[in-house]
Amino acid sequence: MIKLMKTCCIVLAVLLAGVTVYATAGESGGSNGFVTMTAEAIGDLRNIDFTAIEDFEGLELKGEERKAFIDDSTGYAIMINGDDLVYLATEEEAQAVIDGIISHYQTPGSEIIEYAFDEEVTYEELDIITAEEAEEDKTVTETYLCKVDEAINYIINGTAVPLTYTVQGGDTLWDIAIAHDMSVYELEEMNPGASKFLAVGQQINLYQTNPFVHLTIKEKVTDIKSIPYDIAYTYTEDLYKGQVQVQSVGQTGSKEVTAEITKKNGVEIANNVLSETVLSEPVTQIALAGTSTIAVQTGSGQLQFPLAYIEISSPYGSRGGGFHRAVDLRAPRGTDIMAADDGTVIKAGWEGTYGLLIVVDHGNGMVTKYAHCESIGVTIGQDVQKGEVIGAVGITGNATGYHLHFEVIENGVAKNPMNYL
Repeated sequence: MIKLMKTCCIVLAVLLAGVTVYATAGESGGSNGFVTMTAEAIGDLRNIDFTAIEDFEGLELKGEERKAFIDDSTGYAIMINGDDLVYLATEEEAQAVIDGIISHYQTPGSEIIEYAFDEEVTYEELDIITAEEAEEDKTVTETYLCKVDEAINYIINGTAVPLTYTVQGGDTLWDIAIAHDMSVYELEEMNPGASKFLAVGQQINLYQTNPFVHLTIKEKVTDIKSIPYDIAYTYTEDLYKGQVQVQSVGQTGSKEVTAEITKKNGVEIANNVLSETVLSEPVTQIALAGTSTIAVQTGSGQLQFPLAYIEISSPYGSRGGGFHRAVDLRAPRGTDIMAADDGTVIKAGWEGTYGLLIVVDHGNGMVTKYAHCESIGVTIGQDVQKGEVIGAVGITGNATGYHLHFEVIENGVAKNPMNYL
């Protein structure tokens, strides 16, 4: 190995038989650092000359050799309110970090009208401590130069240590919160929208982010929105109350909406619709709705568990700032669901976030609900006996994993099912 001392404003070149084979630039008259090179490609070291040259533009150096010309004693610091936060190797990388923060919060495809940081965000070239300097002086530490993506993530996430959890089949927000010693409310604060949609494989944040910057973006966004269809009912005594037969399926319409949206760190705080253009009109659905009263079979009033094996994944009661009106029972896909008591089926079909839902009226004001079914084995108006299989455990509707959402309603009021089993 050969060490070449850096000099300033000149290039120290290694010549072999008059041909430049290696060169480096540095500080004049000083010894602020060294670069190293191998002699493997040089050959006969007895004929090496050292010379200073001022014009090195023509030197065709590549790879590691080219690094000798980079001044590695300075870096570019991202400054937040005048304090240096992270260091990058080049000015281009520092600018890329700021651009990356803006892009992170921008809606894909939008046109940014204006943006502003609450903080003063700049970058500045500053001296750094190199590895060589840290090696020579054990009282100092080498300055860490971040990669662009690393710096963006650090500034956006702030001081908290990033930690995520991957949603598994059967998980609920309640499960995840309890497992990580936090409330569902805290979990929802960290993951806006998670209470409305939770999917297997989804990454859940388990820390409260405290970003170093707060960015407000006003942007112009054009998007295609759906237009819901209306439903026109014709009432008939040929069907029971709660039964519906679709005669003509409705169709959603669509419209192009252009809006001026203001967001702060990705959270929408204002939305001003500029224009709407209907692309297709919705088509009204035509359906028959029953009016006949179902003769209800009266049960015993003593309920049994609707599953043969009971594992509670989310209990009845307060949950994430809301109220869970049921008990969730985790079970494998296709597990038999049994009627909790004698009664009559008053609903059997799709019901919004419940997915496939079975409702059994047991008389005397007692009703039970069985939601997220994989399949339904009964029909409206059918009498069922306690313990009779009425469906199978599934994941339909708003559910992440296979479980039965079991509700008990007495005189129109949701009750804790565990008090009746």
